[in-house]
Amino acid sequence: MKRQIHSQYRQMRSQTAHLAIAAAISLLMAFGLSGCSNEDSVGLADSDPSHSGEATLVLPSDIEVTEFDSTPMTRANGDIEKETASFNVDDNQGVIIDTGKGGVSDHPTSPQTRAFNMNTGVHYRVVIYKSSESTIYKQYEFIAGTATPISGGSSITLAAGSYDIYAYSFNKAEAISELSLTSDISVKDGDDFMSTNKIPQTISANQMGTTINLSQLTFQRRCCNVWVKVESIAYDDTAINDCNVTLGKLPVSATWNLKSSSSFTGVSGETTWSAISNKSSGKNTPITASHIMIPKSSLSLSLPTATFNTNKNGSKGVKEFSFSGSSVPSISFASGSQYLISIRGLGAYVPTTPSPVTIGGKKWSAYNSTSGKGFVSNPWDYGYYFTFSDAQSACPSGWHTPSKDELSVLPSKVIPKNSYVLINNKVYQINNNYGFFGSSSEANSGAIFKDGDQILCLPAAGLRNSGSGSSGDYNGGNGGDYWSTTPSGSDYGYGLYFYSGACGLNHGGYSPSVGHSVRCVQ
Repeated sequence: MKRQIHSQYRQMRSQTAHLAIAAAISLLMAFGLSGCSNEDSVGLADSDPSHSGEATLVLPSDIEVTEFDSTPMTRANGDIEKETASFNVDDNQGVIIDTGKGGVSDHPTSPQTRAFNMNTGVHYRVVIYKSSESTIYKQYEFIAGTATPISGGSSITLAAGSYDIYAYSFNKAEAISELSLTSDISVKDGDDFMSTNKIPQTISANQMGTTINLSQLTFQRRCCNVWVKVESIAYDDTAINDCNVTLGKLPVSATWNLKSSSSFTGVSGETTWSAISNKSSGKNTPITASHIMIPKSSLSLSLPTATFNTNKNGSKGVKEFSFSGSSVPSISFASGSQYLISIRGLGAYVPTTPSPVTIGGKKWSAYNSTSGKGFVSNPWDYGYYFTFSDAQSACPSGWHTPSKDELSVLPSKVIPKNSYVLINNKVYQINNNYGFFGSSSEANSGAIFKDGDQILCLPAAGLRNSGSGSSGDYNGGNGGDYWSTTPSGSDYGYGLYFYSGACGLNHGGYSPSVGHSVRCVQ
């Protein structure tokens, strides 16, 4: 009995198998594909996946882009990603260059990356490799905002297997040419090139005929965004004329390999900001330009010609700047980051001749007095220290030691807080309300007074504890004391004093035996 049941079962199974084989042969012949393998039919992108033995891969219509956008990036601590590295160009007075170093390795924390949706209409290309191969297997072009390819087939269809998927874009609403089999992408200087990291995708046999939705498509910018700003920040009437800015040794074209390269390779050139070239601007009206560039280390910045007019009188205070190469530190840029290079022209605050400076309606000497009724040769030389009696005759013919009333005008004329000054090729910022800058550890320090476009600089010469002489012995670099001709009682005299915390007239008077500086007036 058992043998009879087994025999009937084998006969039924054999008949079923013959019927299945016959049906499969009939189906293949009906399509004219007799003898073709499943692998051979993978390229028929327009065929129905349920018939071709393939899965359909659907890309999301909303696509994210990370790294720089139209606003400054923030670092992990929430600060704006701009670290200022100020330096001077010794042979070109009055230039500060601030370099934002976002994303460079010397940051204590890495920058945050912020994502935003790619604009609808931007083209991107999807490139698919079989995981074990280096040549392109399939590629499709898409438009952001849609999930259907516009070239390469009506849908992405893949047989069972493992794949590496990449996508790239130039962030333009323009068609992207099909890649050759080598995966090399040509990138031109100025292209906003971005790509995804590798997206591995494994499709199993039981997913054939199904739809697989790719959960995320995030592009990262491979270039960086560099802003150059040139502005005048000196006193009221400073302007910039005939400005040209160049960033040297930029790759003008390059290649990127999706599978094997982590950086660009290409030839070098220079980029000149056309929005800045041969342009002029007034104070606090910066000239700016933005440029998307291929990341590059140790680039040099040059300012071939930039004239900063330090006042309205064209015959005075005009300085032409031109620097490049070793006179400017090299700048390194990181992929996907945003930078600001700010070139700020200060003008020269310190008078270059002993011509009188008009403050409060009076003409003041540009330099301190020295013995022999003369002036020192450098505006930041301390000069001679006079007793009250000697100070009465310290000035040359046509000049006189100021009275109490003449000195009393100066405290109301101190240069505003946060102003920049240039002293002996070094830039200082006034960080108090008393016109004082520097300290005893600096090569120069003192107080600066401003009236319109006129600047009066008094060095922090300190004082001499007793008697007249050529050297002081107290508070040099930290403060200044200047005699008037006005006595204060029988044993004291009035004078001007200043330091980092105050500037005013010494109403209690100074001992007449103490040595102070003298600044002459007409």
